[in-house]
Amino acid sequence: MVRPMRYTILAVSSVLVLLLMAPPLLADRIYFKNGCSLEGVVRKKDAAGIVVDVGDGTIVLSPQEVDRIEKATSAENTALEKELSSADIPSGATDDLNAAIQHMRNKKSLVSRFNMEKAGIDRKMKKKESELMGLYKEYKKKTASITALTQTKKVISQKEKKIIIQEQADITKLNGTIKEKEFEMKTFEREQGMLYAKRAEAVQALTEAVADVSSLYEKFVENNPAQASSAYAKQVKEIIDEFYAGWKNIQIPLERRGSNFIVQVRLNGKKTVPLIVDTGASTVYISRAVAKAIGITEQDVVQTVNSRLADGSSAAGDLVVLSSVEVGGMKATNVRAVVMTTAPNEDVGGLLGMTYLSNYECRIDARANVLILKQFEGK
Repeated sequence: MVRPMRYTILAVSSVLVLLLMAPPLLADRIYFKNGCSLEGVVRKKDAAGIVVDVGDGTIVLSPQEVDRIEKATSAENTALEKELSSADIPSGATDDLNAAIQHMRNKKSLVSRFNMEKAGIDRKMKKKESELMGLYKEYKKKTASITALTQTKKVISQKEKKIIIQEQADITKLNGTIKEKEFEMKTFEREQGMLYAKRAEAVQALTEAVADVSSLYEKFVENNPAQASSAYAKQVKEIIDEFYAGWKNIQIPLERRGSNFIVQVRLNGKKTVPLIVDTGASTVYISRAVAKAIGITEQDVVQTVNSRLADGSSAAGDLVVLSSVEVGGMKATNVRAVVMTTAPNEDVGGLLGMTYLSNYECRIDARANVLILKQFEGK
């Protein structure tokens, strides 16, 4: 059965009249190929696009993005309307709660839009990362080829000289392409960061809206105990439960050493090491000792890089891609990391930076000494 759309109810002469955000009582649910879904009313569907009313406006979707659409049936609408209209709720008892539900529904629609945009930009980011990593590896291979010819041979033939000249020309051209791609990557990272920030604000606004609905729901049930099991109360409770079921919220103990917070991190599924939580570090950093312990070899090195840390210092190292980084059960895959020549602290294995942390809503509770990682998985 398609989930009910959020609705507003007003009691008049003991008969409930539905004030709809959109004409149908039940919403259509649109499922996307990227795994997301969206509630709304499909107003128009053709080759040019799918027009969906989401309550606070309409959006146009590309048919290529949509996997399937589950339409609400008139029988479901009639059954729900009959069930709701049979309730005996005092006039005005639900006004504040209905307004809060409408506000929450608008915020949920906004989060759904950001979820779709995030899924799209994440796919593009992975593609750009893959392209850049491929260029780095090609650059490394060509420079190694020249090194092999020039340093291992005392006498170089004319044919080999021509090969070297061609390889050097290819490297120069490749280097230019890499710089262009790196610039594109930085620009795209900024756009991604802005989207993540907007989505985080939207999720926070939705969280606050749901908290208001929860508070008003409890007040409604307290003031109208006879309505605790009514269709209206059940629907409101379903709305609240659906939201909280979409959250994954983990608190991970931290060890405090001076001004640093240390967390235990499992890398590549092989070894758990202590890393400094550093939201100012653009990437994850690990020491060479840790890299060796988790099976990172010279063949895994993509490129030599020079990164700037949160304190302004520079860290030279080798760019690699970790198959997984896991903290307290929250696992991210294909995470960029830099193997540092020297660790920031001999007692830790490196830094837990934003290539991992940006996957979640994260904050440090300094009083409780815990790292809080949240992920809203609601569609």
